[in-house]
Amino acid sequence: MRLLTTIRAGRVDLALLATLAVYAVLAYVLNVMFFSALGDSQIKGLMVVASLLCLALRWQRRAWGAGGMASLLYPALLYTAVLLLSYLINDGFMSTINSFLVGVVFLYCAAVVRLSAGVVMGLCLIAAVEVVLLMVFGVGRAQWGGRLGGFTNPIFLGMFTCSMSVLCAYLAAGNGRARLSMALWLAALAFLTATLMTQSRGVAIAYLLLVPLLLYFLVRNRLGSVPLGVTLLVALVLILSWAATSETTRDRFYETQQEVGLLSKQENSDQTYLTSMGFRILLWRFSLAVAAEHPLFGVGDERFQQLKKAWSASGRFPAILSEHQPTTHAHNQYLQELAMRGVVGLAALLTLLIAPAVKGVRLMRSGRIGQARCGALLLSLTLAFAVFSLTEVALKHPEKIILFVVVGFIALRLSQERQPVIDDHADEHRRGGCG
Repeated sequence: MRLLTTIRAGRVDLALLATLAVYAVLAYVLNVMFFSALGDSQIKGLMVVASLLCLALRWQRRAWGAGGMASLLYPALLYTAVLLLSYLINDGFMSTINSFLVGVVFLYCAAVVRLSAGVVMGLCLIAAVEVVLLMVFGVGRAQWGGRLGGFTNPIFLGMFTCSMSVLCAYLAAGNGRARLSMALWLAALAFLTATLMTQSRGVAIAYLLLVPLLLYFLVRNRLGSVPLGVTLLVALVLILSWAATSETTRDRFYETQQEVGLLSKQENSDQTYLTSMGFRILLWRFSLAVAAEHPLFGVGDERFQQLKKAWSASGRFPAILSEHQPTTHAHNQYLQELAMRGVVGLAALLTLLIAPAVKGVRLMRSGRIGQARCGALLLSLTLAFAVFSLTEVALKHPEKIILFVVVGFIALRLSQERQPVIDDHADEHRRGGCG
């Protein structure tokens, strides 16, 4: 309605345009990037447009502060600076640098825009419908050997669905509108199911931290009800029972068992390192060896790949290291930082993960239900990416970087909205969304 009024009046409402541009970014990330063949091809352009409009709005309002984004903005800026410095000293991944540059600018510029929790909830529910359709029709499953991947890598999709399950859960927690709350809880369960269907073990183990944190938040703030709890418990039992008895899960479990069996024999053979777990362990050993010889700034990507070939040829490491996926990354964000960017890179990465987590804890203790909810969401996001980084490079590829930035932006921006103070009255606990 406001948009139609603005158009009819023949005037430009800069705040409205900036807000719509930010929502377009959120809609692309939550509803397009992991569900369409377009992937991340358009997201940087959208973020640049949104950033320019928001920057103009900042100029109009003479508002230049961090807008509550400091705990994510400054660590991301530091990490981006280290990426650039490392690129100048050695080399690196230009797509990673570009994604962080665009993400940092968006975080700063878009902080001037107010978000509506209702709009974010709507985007999440649309995404839930999309992921259900993806599971039903199994787009791309044959391509990935039965794993749910859609138009992207199953691991990438698993990171997205895991993050979305957390986002939906905290938007649902204590929501005053019963039907909307139930829809969001069901959306969270749908994303959980999709995560299991990706069969991404390194992603699924994040729930070992995320679920207890969610339960702690609900119990601490006395949120939820008995009917809701029973419904969700039944749904969760059905999902886990299906996962435990499905053929693909049994095959994945058997595969994992075989890989662990080969590793337990401690045989330094190519067969041992051809497995998913075996090759990761070989890469981790190699990355630590590289970091030990180049501790401060690392060696960069090109030298990292050259050393793989040289040390394989010399017999220092098995030949399979350079023959199997010869240009692969380290399959561990922390060890990759050490090997390619040294302790400087690792320190910047840890800052990027720890600073938002600390902010999340502080928000959880703020005494306001909305801030507490957003704080738990922010803490969950950083914990999830910290766990993802144990077996993957969770902050290397553009779509994963943008996902981290956008969900973090949602949590921090919604936490700035006014919320009722937590007290002893049950109805006060159940009012409002995350924002």
